[in-house]
Amino acid sequence: MFSGETITLTCEVQGGESTEWTYEWRRSGSVIHSTPSKDWTFIVSESSSGKYTCQCRSRDDWYSSTEWSESIILSVSDKPRATLTAGPTVIPLGGHVILSCSVQTSAGWKYRWFRRTSDTSEVQIGINTKESKEITVRQGGIYRCEGVRGNPDFYTHSSSEVTVEITCEFVDENYQQLNLVIQISTNLTNFCSDANSFQQGCCDSKTKQVSDVQW
Repeated sequence: MFSGETITLTCEVQGGESTEWTYEWRRSGSVIHSTPSKDWTFIVSESSSGKYTCQCRSRDDWYSSTEWSESIILSVSDKPRATLTAGPTVIPLGGHVILSCSVQTSAGWKYRWFRRTSDTSEVQIGINTKESKEITVRQGGIYRCEGVRGNPDFYTHSSSEVTVEITCEFVDENYQQLNLVIQISTNLTNFCSDANSFQQGCCDSKTKQVSDVQW
């Protein structure tokens, strides 16, 4: 387990269902918790590591108790960091790259994905199921991921960021990577300009038409 995750320990007495019990928990020889419930839920830290045993005492007769249970060993590590890996991160317009997120030495994770650009705020773009660690990216931008599992949700540290760039190379010999002036009107067509503008993209140098806006 990792520091910050939630765990539930359960102590049961076989055949003792008709008795009201108080449940005591011991870690590495010292009593650390007492509760009227057989379930003990808590958030772990690295100091939670150790051997745990439980004992039940009758509420009607405090001297009537069970033996201590067999021990379970709880090992808690520091909060992990997700790892993001990618194929080639410079891709042609219309191409794609596969990004993969993972958390080493553990299982049961879902993966949240985020994207931003140098000009736009970060947004969550998806969450993978446990069966898939990958997403297919066709847009340029700055990407990161994080793992999530458990109930309530437990999050890893974020991965490092990966920058995906779109290039106009190999799209068509007429296409160039130029600044775009985007005219917001249903009657007008996007066109290319060498002037400073809001976006970049692939433009036909002959017709000055925008092929596609991927930025």
